[in-house]
Amino acid sequence: MKTLVVVIIAVAVVLLIVGLAAKTLGFLIGVAPLLLMVIVVLLLVNRSGGSRIPR
Repeated sequence: MKTLVVVIIAVAVVLLIVGLAAKTLGFLIGVAPLLLMVIVVLLLVNRSGGSRIPR
């Protein structure tokens, strides 16, 4: 009976860690496109040298 309790606790801890990791991955997947857009804008600004585009 004691072994069963230890196994259940171990499984619960593993599931908790996996659940937290899945939430974190979901958050990162949601934030990744925003970060990608910021990086592209910064790259374009950096390449232009900060000069204005002539008309």
